[in-house]
Amino acid sequence: MRMIAMMVGAALTLALAGGAGAATFGVGNCSTANLTTSVACDGRVAGNDHARSIPGGKQINVNDIDKNAGNGLDGMFGFSTWKQAAKVERPASVDGILTLSYSANNKSGTWSVTGNWAGIAQAMLVVKGGTGFIAYLIDLSSTSGSWNTVGLASGKKGPPKVSHMSLYTIAAVPVPAAGFLLLAALGGLGLMRRRKVA
Repeated sequence: MRMIAMMVGAALTLALAGGAGAATFGVGNCSTANLTTSVACDGRVAGNDHARSIPGGKQINVNDIDKNAGNGLDGMFGFSTWKQAAKVERPASVDGILTLSYSANNKSGTWSVTGNWAGIAQAMLVVKGGTGFIAYLIDLSSTSGSWNTVGLASGKKGPPKVSHMSLYTIAAVPVPAAGFLLLAALGGLGLMRRRKVA
């Protein structure tokens, strides 16, 4: 019975939220003020966003998530299916749908994405500078904002220059698929009740 209740809850969540989930805040000197229109942040994480350290000092490439479940960016903000949509390395200003501007000292600027977030359930911008990065979960009601590297300051050193920014996304679960999950869960619940009566 508990399993059926969990299935119904998961199906309802997918059907009503299009695959969205609750965001969790990270630790360190991470602040949503450092990237406007973000709703949560996770950092400062040591290393690079394409290879994250795990116990033992080994680096796991984010492209190897399927082979190394739980490593890379897997699990950031509670989601495990992040796909890189764009990466802009300074001094470049655009890659695909992501456009950046830089201040004179390369420690702040603006960001924007082309179009809208149609078909996207979650979006995350990663700001990399110095020896670490911070990930920001984006408010999908906006397609632009500002950024800075204040949260990446370490020790006596001030904020570093930005190295690159990456955009990661999670595709929305199609409504028909979410509806099918809901119907399957409700059907299973009906069968369980029928067995109890008999």
